[in-house]
Amino acid sequence: MKKKGTFVITLVLTASLLLAGCGGSKPSDNSAASGSPAESSAPAANPSDSGSKESEATEPVATEPAATEPAASTSETVPAEELSGEMLIGHHTAVLVDFGDEGKEYFDKFNSGMKFNHITDDQGVEYSSSVVPFSVIGRRNCLQLSELGKGSSEFGREFYKDPEGIKKSVLEQYGDEGYLNFLKLFGTPYLTMTFSNEDGEKATRHPANYVYEVQGNKLYCGEILGIDEATLALSVRDRSEWDEYTFGFNGLNLVIGKDGVQKELLCNYNVNKEKGGMLSVMGYSADSSSRAGDIIHIGHQDNNGSVTDNIWFSDGSRAIDPVVKVEEPNKLTISWSGKKFIKDGKQEEVSEPGEISGEWLDSMGSSGFLFKVDGKWCNYQAWEDEYKYVILGKALEDSTGAADMTADKQSELKSEQNDLVKRLKEAFDKAGISAEIDSDTGVITLNTNILYAFDDASLSDEGKEYLDSFLNAAMPVISETIREGIVAKINVEGHTDTEGEFEYNQTLSEDRAQSVVEYIVSQYPELESTITSKGYSFLNPILKENGEVDMEASRRVEFRFVLNTGFGN
Repeated sequence: MKKKGTFVITLVLTASLLLAGCGGSKPSDNSAASGSPAESSAPAANPSDSGSKESEATEPVATEPAATEPAASTSETVPAEELSGEMLIGHHTAVLVDFGDEGKEYFDKFNSGMKFNHITDDQGVEYSSSVVPFSVIGRRNCLQLSELGKGSSEFGREFYKDPEGIKKSVLEQYGDEGYLNFLKLFGTPYLTMTFSNEDGEKATRHPANYVYEVQGNKLYCGEILGIDEATLALSVRDRSEWDEYTFGFNGLNLVIGKDGVQKELLCNYNVNKEKGGMLSVMGYSADSSSRAGDIIHIGHQDNNGSVTDNIWFSDGSRAIDPVVKVEEPNKLTISWSGKKFIKDGKQEEVSEPGEISGEWLDSMGSSGFLFKVDGKWCNYQAWEDEYKYVILGKALEDSTGAADMTADKQSELKSEQNDLVKRLKEAFDKAGISAEIDSDTGVITLNTNILYAFDDASLSDEGKEYLDSFLNAAMPVISETIREGIVAKINVEGHTDTEGEFEYNQTLSEDRAQSVVEYIVSQYPELESTITSKGYSFLNPILKENGEVDMEASRRVEFRFVLNTGFGN
């Protein structure tokens, strides 16, 4: 029998982030469902304390910029209910105060009409703290608060350069329980908030870090008490002690309120605009379901009048004469006169003009933005390395090779991926086969519930029947692309859920992938030297929107096509 592993997940959140706090789900009234088993031993908090405790590694990475006048209570804001769903998990900075020579003046403006909490800390020291923060900085994951993340906001970027290497290292160092906590930390965004005091200075015990939930135009923040460095378990305040704020957006700026006080905080783009700095709208899409048409990358940089614009498409082409135009208050228009391809090392061009326009919301410079097109918010918050790994890396034998590819190599590889996806989809549609195929990468996912009995690696009769139908549709395309030199190798990869121990699941995933390979080779012996199997245990589980593991979806077999591009091989 399969042994059941023991692990503790110390934080269950349904936190969806839109640029420092939009989107997502209703907070639970059950604190045990929202907090941590470790919370019962946490020090009690003053319910009126807007972040009275300070955890390690809380200094904000970004520099707080210039002030704007507080928004009136009637500010026009983007309805928060529009900004919901998993595509809004991301990163944003909305800040108010500059710590330069004029810092005192900005603090005085911020403090005008402000209310303050009066707090006594654990050492008996009294201090005041504004009811709303003057700085709100969104972070993509909690790992940077741990020793593992080394306090660096760059951890997420480094992760996507060699994700499997990092995952295996974490598993070896922290064990099964620690690895599951690692996945939770990596999927949990948080906010760094900084408050003022009555003397017009930064409050003594701030900044502090918070996990959060969103319901409508309400933002609920729970202070992070710490991370257990032995198990990577995250501990937060009891749900009953979380702070509640109202929020929305006035143009690009964040409007946040509490206890009858409302303030408007400048977004990063407007900060740079006021200071005469470089203006940037930059982001990548790593999710085909949350994309404006077939646009995979939008880039705009305005360095004191020197403008560089880029637009990339999912078929591997790049825009000819790209224009990215930013208009007040938050309108974004992109246009192009044609497309250019890199094919066999040569550039080809086609005249195919286009234009897309909509609202946008700023993230933090190169970390991305959201773009509302035809009533839908599209997510351009992926980093470049994340895009390369998630999409381009799937076509490489060694996915880490994607990080170092030139722009021309990326374009050529994406073009080959797009061609393979198109041909496979046409074959499945013609045969009437329902197959889950990634429209960006061509990775085909098979649900193991069809292929195997529970906890078994032997193909079921139903599984063999499904594979026969699947192969009858796919093999003409696979054989043809192998002959054409497009596909170099087929990797069949097994994945499990997180039930039980990693090593047990490693064997199960290997055996399941191998049973599929053996069946395929028995039907198509010409593939013997081309097709291989590999098991991953629960190294790469599928997560739900709330960060929990989707057990059924995680039990899967994937077909990954390594393209004969010479990249990473």
